[in-house]
Amino acid sequence: MAPGGSPARGAKPPAPAEGGGIMGKGDPGRHKPLGQVLKEMELVSEGQIQEALQIQRKQGGVIGEILVGMGYVAREEILLALAAQMGMEVVDLDELEIDPVVINKVPAGMAKSYNVIPIKFENGILTVAMSNPHDVNVRDDLRHSLHCEV
Repeated sequence: MAPGGSPARGAKPPAPAEGGGIMGKGDPGRHKPLGQVLKEMELVSEGQIQEALQIQRKQGGVIGEILVGMGYVAREEILLALAAQMGMEVVDLDELEIDPVVINKVPAGMAKSYNVIPIKFENGILTVAMSNPHDVNVRDDLRHSLHCEV
């Protein structure tokens, strides 16, 4: 997402997945293919997706990186689409002012080990920025260790 939370390059928000939209708790077990999300955001065409899928079948790799390498989308747009795909949001950590009380919710060693930064604590729910939101084990470990919803 572009600084300030707006979609990059005039990207159209994706159609919400059943039961929710781009914001909220992620559901790492069930989501639309990245290509479909990018198409719904009007960032790529069906032809571009098919071209990238052909390359992926021949050479391997991740569809998002292939599309970036082909010059069809920017990395920031892939981040935006991945967040939408998982029901999460992209945050610009440089733009956030995080309360020191919130920072101290996660011990420094744990934050470094898991590559997380606590950014908000509200109604018993800790919101963290993660380098890999696909890693549900990190969220589960944090939830168990910190005795709060993450």
